[in-house]
Amino acid sequence: MPLGGNSTHGVVIATENASYRVKSLASGEVAIYCQSGASITLKNGKVIDIECDQLNINAPAGVNITAPNVQCSAQMTAAGQINGNGGLAVQGGNGASFSGDINQSAGSYHTSGDVIAGGISLSNHDHSSGVGKPC
Repeated sequence: MPLGGNSTHGVVIATENASYRVKSLASGEVAIYCQSGASITLKNGKVIDIECDQLNINAPAGVNITAPNVQCSAQMTAAGQINGNGGLAVQGGNGASFSGDINQSAGSYHTSGDVIAGGISLSNHDHSSGVGKPC
């Protein structure tokens, strides 16, 4: 229904089907939803919940997230290069694996484990048998 006859400012009034409705909304909260069960709920406390099978974002100029932490409950895949300025910490699972060259431009490499290159252990090679013998 257009407010004040202005068709650029329409308001939807009481259109609903109870079987698709988002349940348990608190006072002041609002939701949009469809018959497939997808919904966007604006909740109290500046929280937005999105429920759907797949979320597609098309933003040719970029996506900016300002947050102290971004969490993902499962695997994350990047089709392009991943850049970072704050360091990288990986733990759990099967560790980290990658293919391709590694280029380190500054700093040192530290490990509490062994380094094996070309099948030769840095910790356990034997100079006396000619393995790893300096030229």
